[in-house]
Amino acid sequence: MHQPASEPTSTPIPWLSVLLVVAMIAFSVHARLRLAEVSSEGLGALDAARDYLVAHPYLAPGSALATRVDEGTLQRARAEHAQREAASGIPTPPGVIRRQQGELDAMVERAIASVDGLPARWVAFVPGQSPAYTWIAYQLLHPGNAVLIGNAMLLLFFGLYLERAFGAAAYAGLVVWLTLAGAAGWTLAAPPGATHGLVGGTPLVTGLAAAFAARFAPRRAEGFYFTGLAVALLWIALPPYATAAS
Repeated sequence: MHQPASEPTSTPIPWLSVLLVVAMIAFSVHARLRLAEVSSEGLGALDAARDYLVAHPYLAPGSALATRVDEGTLQRARAEHAQREAASGIPTPPGVIRRQQGELDAMVERAIASVDGLPARWVAFVPGQSPAYTWIAYQLLHPGNAVLIGNAMLLLFFGLYLERAFGAAAYAGLVVWLTLAGAAGWTLAAPPGATHGLVGGTPLVTGLAAAFAARFAPRRAEGFYFTGLAVALLWIALPPYATAAS
């Protein structure tokens, strides 16, 4: 007598979600390592500009450098320079001041330009300013460990059910659509003139939670449904607190 084939008992691997989580972790780790390197370079350049300013206190520091200079130290340096000029009777030539001001400004500009090397500048989505690809790439960067871990776990959980239910191609399309929808939402929610960008996978996780709730509503009496949605809703409510220091 023919025996019906038994259903597989192994848990399928949500490969698309796994690959996305791996990419998130890899990019976020790289971004933090690069942040430390760029910060060191930028602060070193600003410190060099500060020392140059103290040595030539008649120059204008500019807003970027002013925060790195102790006002009392600068005032004393200016007073000492004025005394030296009064004693010698020879003021600093205007042409020399212009040349030195240009050198100081160039030092500050190089320090500021180092910020462009931050990976966050590559992927953060800033409406009206960022390249088009950041509409998708923003979800790769998670500044905080807590947000990265929480989003990764929920992404794997929802991927386990939705990728199997929809199929890989449809699930990939859903992920892309939800990511674009998150960026579109940020264009409306971002404060006017905001320079900080949207990063992280929270918009995607929020959309996947909604898709999970709709797709598996017929199985709402089962424990996985209530538990998954309860954890997701609690987590989605936390990011404003969890990312406050990022």
